[in-house]
Amino acid sequence: MTNHIMWLFQSDPKRYRLLASLADPRLEEDVWKVTKHKREIYAGHIALVWQCGRMVERGIYAVVNITSNVQPLTDSPASTQYWVNESDRNQTIDRVQIHRALNMGRRLVSEEELLEIPQFHIENIFGKIRRGTNFKVEGNERNIILELLHRRFGYVP
Repeated sequence: MTNHIMWLFQSDPKRYRLLASLADPRLEEDVWKVTKHKREIYAGHIALVWQCGRMVERGIYAVVNITSNVQPLTDSPASTQYWVNESDRNQTIDRVQIHRALNMGRRLVSEEELLEIPQFHIENIFGKIRRGTNFKVEGNERNIILELLHRRFGYVP
């Protein structure tokens, strides 16, 4: 497997319409908010796009390549329309530029599926509290996810 550093970028369906944005071809290149690990996330890393919410919708929907270091950026006009709340739109905040490497859409890798793998421990990613936007994915969990993405989608970072 590869040595790419992996992150999980979490999307909240109460704040952002992720599935609609993934269906938008204008958003192959986009930006993602960074709230934690600002000094650790760099261009060349990869991120899993995870949607939180109800158990049936929790999981990985896409993989993105991080193409910039963290910097103040504003979301694109195309991306702005997917924010649920007006207050989240057009903010210039710390973000990274991203490029979609794998868009799974509704063929997500669900949390339920991951939890069925005995060696996979979701708390190693999220800790005890799932609040936040950015989480580091390391060790066994990283390897399990990469193997699953390779087997199902042929994805190799």
